[in-house]
Amino acid sequence: MSSGVQQKFISGRHPLLELCPFCGEPAEMNMEKDGIVVECSNGECPFKPKSREHYDSEVRALKAWNTRKGGTP
Repeated sequence: MSSGVQQKFISGRHPLLELCPFCGEPAEMNMEKDGIVVECSNGECPFKPKSREHYDSEVRALKAWNTRKGGTP
């Protein structure tokens, strides 16, 4: 048995993602062609922030979103 078992990525909201800094709604992770992105889930958010990069893991996407600079809700 392999000790490096990888879990399947599931798009959507992640409980550890911080809220959108502009509208206060939950963020979500989505898989795109080049990797994982994080974005505001609110279709009516005035800024609809989205990560600038595509990440190769949920952990990296999570850290990038939660440490970004942005507005306040």
